[in-house]
Amino acid sequence: MKIFLRLVASLAVFGSLAALYLLPAPQALSEATVDSQLVGVEPLPLQSGCPGPLVEVGGVQGTDLGEIARIGAPLVAVHGAELDPEQGWARFEVAGSPQSTQLLSANQVQSVDRPRIRGLAAANCGQPNNYGYFVSGNSGPGNESILILGNPNQVEVLVEVELTLATEVISERVPVAAGAQKEISLVALSGAEPIFALSYRTSGLAVSAYMQHRTVNGLTATGVDLVAPQLARKAGVLPGIEVVTEGFAPAELRVFNPSLEQAAVVLQLKDSEQVEEIRLLVPAGELLSQKLSLAAGANLVSFESDQPVVLALKNQILDEGLDFSWMVPTDGFAEPLRLVVSRTSTLFIANPESGDLTVIIQGPENQSAIVPGQGQVGIVVKPGSYLISSAETFHALLSIKNSTGYATIAPTQMRNFGEELKVSVR
Repeated sequence: MKIFLRLVASLAVFGSLAALYLLPAPQALSEATVDSQLVGVEPLPLQSGCPGPLVEVGGVQGTDLGEIARIGAPLVAVHGAELDPEQGWARFEVAGSPQSTQLLSANQVQSVDRPRIRGLAAANCGQPNNYGYFVSGNSGPGNESILILGNPNQVEVLVEVELTLATEVISERVPVAAGAQKEISLVALSGAEPIFALSYRTSGLAVSAYMQHRTVNGLTATGVDLVAPQLARKAGVLPGIEVVTEGFAPAELRVFNPSLEQAAVVLQLKDSEQVEEIRLLVPAGELLSQKLSLAAGANLVSFESDQPVVLALKNQILDEGLDFSWMVPTDGFAEPLRLVVSRTSTLFIANPESGDLTVIIQGPENQSAIVPGQGQVGIVVKPGSYLISSAETFHALLSIKNSTGYATIAPTQMRNFGEELKVSVR
């Protein structure tokens, strides 16, 4: 019986092998079997959100614990949309194609002069996002940081906020109602730390996020600023860092490394006469702070890193008034940039490449300039709408100074995923 079963098993195996042998061999996919087509995908409407009026914590005297109030009204400049005063906070939505700053561009500027808060604050009104970073956090003596979250969606959004402190990481979930803004004083959450990084993330729906900073010296208000979030990157350019009085106050550099490996960062500081190179090692998950001595005049800072990092630089000036601005890496524009100017400002155009580029500025006053390789130029512009273009990629920053203070606006790209896609079908 065992011999009979073995014989049957052998015949079954032999039959299977024979069947496989007789089957036709599979043919490899060739280019002829691939059908590629361009498919039009309608992108979602462009959205942008502004931070809104500045925030004062504790009332006029600073003694009303828990009170957070909006003060004054910013001047909002927008191209491509209309400001709706019924919305409560400035946010815009525009459908159309192709998407760029020529379809939608907005920013805000606000002067404030109160006993506890004084200065000039400005911000580009960028696209909402579902995550981002701030590295400018400071809740130590004489400093205040406030997180401003705006929800442009029709449903409530839960935002997970994470603070990286010197010795620990703290997380908190913050609900933001549909169509509303929420202001969070970060003093308690940060434990009054003098330096911290903050990241935020949602489950998918995008929110607008900004950080407001206020400084005081004793009973004297010494500046206010609004900072937009950024993403980690391996290279960046920070144009238009103006030093009015050399040696007055060194710039403060912050570098946060959100990756799991140490980051090697090469920083290049360039003024009108010389170039200085600084090399930094930033451990994984840590925030580094370092003072920089910059020359009088306009400085251009660029960096490269082997790991994505988040970098910002605080520049304090004493001109007509005492104020400061946190500078962040600017976007590169390979296409024309639409920029609306609400106050007489200096427009800085930076060129990160080695060759010269020509930039053309069309607006109330048409101008053109040659920007040297790895250099920048500053051009005075009056209020109005401007179209800035070049055959090469350029970076732009708007710098505003008046008797109240100092602020900067870094325009960003405006584009959603979509338009024309190449689809390959096998």
